[in-house]
Amino acid sequence: MLANAADAATAQLDGLHALVQQWRGEMGEAEWQRLYVVILGPRMPRAGNLQFAYFANALGNAAIDQRLFYAEGIFDVKGGLDLLATIITDRELSAAVFDDPLRMDRDLLADGAAAHLLSMFGRLGPAERETALTAAAAVEEERDGCRGSSPRAPPGRAGDRSRAPVSAAPTAPG
Repeated sequence: MLANAADAATAQLDGLHALVQQWRGEMGEAEWQRLYVVILGPRMPRAGNLQFAYFANALGNAAIDQRLFYAEGIFDVKGGLDLLATIITDRELSAAVFDDPLRMDRDLLADGAAAHLLSMFGRLGPAERETALTAAAAVEEERDGCRGSSPRAPPGRAGDRSRAPVSAAPTAPG
């Protein structure tokens, strides 16, 4: 059975390659360098997906999650284009707001949640806790500056440092 699967993969890849090379010849190198590819499919065949692997090789591994995306659970062109539009828009917004085009590729609450979970479950030592509190205070101070608040703000409002911060330090690498 696996020999038949290997033969089917070869046939699919040969056909895909012929078609993509034709398109590439028609579009020119500059357009090829701007090309986005969205592979539509279910969850289970994601790992090792033939089409995704082909385009990772054709565009280069650096294109993965930059110009090459796997649209898990999306099965129609409109859904794939909607996902691509969301990715492009979110990355532009993320670059403008956070000075990091990939920051919105993860949950907005992730950094604060990760630090709080470490503290909540006793995995944050005293030094790490102090770093987390310092980072949270810096974030709160920056936020206060954006609001134009003063240090004399009422308790529980912008500028108040008497209560514990609700967010903490950035997540650990990885």
